[in-house]
Amino acid sequence: MSKKSDPRPGRWLRRAITLANVGVACITLAVGLWPFAFHVRNGASWSSDPVGLHFGQFATAIGESPFDGTETCQSKDSPFTLELWIETERASGYGTILAFDSDEHPESLSIRQSIGDIEFLRSFQSGNGKTGQGHFYIDDVFSGRQRRFLTLAVDDRGTRVFVDGKRIERIHDLGIRCGDLQGTLILGTAPSSNDTWSGTFVGLAAYGRALDAEQAKAHYQEWAARPADLKQLLNANVLYVFDEGAGRTVHSRSFDRWDITIPKNYSVRRKRFLQPFWEEFSWDRTYAVDLVINVVGFIPLGFCLAAFLAIVLRRDHHLAITVLLCFATSLIIEVLQAFMPIRYSGTTDLITNTCGGMIGASLYQLLTKHFLRRQLESTQTLPRE
Repeated sequence: MSKKSDPRPGRWLRRAITLANVGVACITLAVGLWPFAFHVRNGASWSSDPVGLHFGQFATAIGESPFDGTETCQSKDSPFTLELWIETERASGYGTILAFDSDEHPESLSIRQSIGDIEFLRSFQSGNGKTGQGHFYIDDVFSGRQRRFLTLAVDDRGTRVFVDGKRIERIHDLGIRCGDLQGTLILGTAPSSNDTWSGTFVGLAAYGRALDAEQAKAHYQEWAARPADLKQLLNANVLYVFDEGAGRTVHSRSFDRWDITIPKNYSVRRKRFLQPFWEEFSWDRTYAVDLVINVVGFIPLGFCLAAFLAIVLRRDHHLAITVLLCFATSLIIEVLQAFMPIRYSGTTDLITNTCGGMIGASLYQLLTKHFLRRQLESTQTLPRE
């Protein structure tokens, strides 16, 4: 009389695979969406030492009305000067200090900190309609937590930069024009990404003329003294001194319509939704590490999904279904990240996550074939009665 086979091992195996699958899926979603922040408090606050507006982690301030170029420019190619007095939080930091952005000219002009250097970037459209970007660096501007006064003067002779009233030599002309000072003024982060900067704004001014070396030095001395009649002394077209000390408005000393608002919550003005992978591509090490992490992170999910489909649901073509489910999971994460101010939404993660799921499912198939082959070999070697 033969005994019925005990179904419990199969049942417990299916339960274990199901629980493992649920657990891995939850962990994958949690890691992909952490810290689940759809609203992030703005890290901008008033500072007393130095007197100014301090930008902490995830902080920004945005102009209430866009500049149209007439504030400082007689024409788009006319001379101009931009003065910026800042104190960086650390010399090893990165981030966009200031940017102008509009629909017609996205990120037309940006000023960034890149470790101890200052980077000037200009976006432009070439003759064939493609968008390009030029940049140059001023090396070793910051060597610690220091206050620096930057002067960018542009005319038909080219671009000149002064640091604390001293001329910086050997600078390549970036092709910056007065017409680049248009659009919404954004402080503390980039218009389209979380390129946040940590430090303090002490002063900002723009002029419809190019200052020479003597004037740049004199302005530096005037800013350092901070007299009550600073606007009259500088004769600035646009001026902010960041001495309000309270409230959510940085008042323009020129016209009220150019006031700067400090939002309650941090946000990126032009955040990308599923940014194309060719725009995300970079040769730097951080990008390569992210690729590896996103591939490896989905391998467990691919493995568990394949096992669940094959053993619990007994589905055919479980490899193809697993790849589709991993793609769908990654798509859900990327779509939700588009609504999270401090996260990115891009197609590179869709590709790498799906590849990780495929690798995991393939590993399950290889292991299954290996164990089946071992089982078959052991059966064939059993002695006959």
